Amino acid sequence: MTIMGDQIGVPFKQQEYNTRVAKLRRIMEKKGIELLMIREPSNINYLTGYSTFGLSNYEILFLPLEEDPTL
Repeated sequence: MTIMGDQIGVPFKQQEYNTRVAKLRRIMEKKGIELLMIREPSNINYLTGYSTFGLSNYEILFLPLEEDPTL
C-alpha cells in the first residue's frame, strides 16, 4: 500500500506508514500470525491514515505478514 502523505486527509508520510506496518508485522511474526484482520475504524485509521464517514459500513483491513495490505 502506498501512502501519499501530501494528500488531503492523510495525516502522515510514507515513512511513518512503513514504520507502523513493520512494527505490527514484527509482533505478528513473534505470535505466529500470518494474516491479521483489522475491523475497528480507529485502528485502520491509525495504521493507514484512511478515514471514512461511513461508520455504519463494514470495512476490514487484511494485513498479511509479507504481502501488501488490502482494505
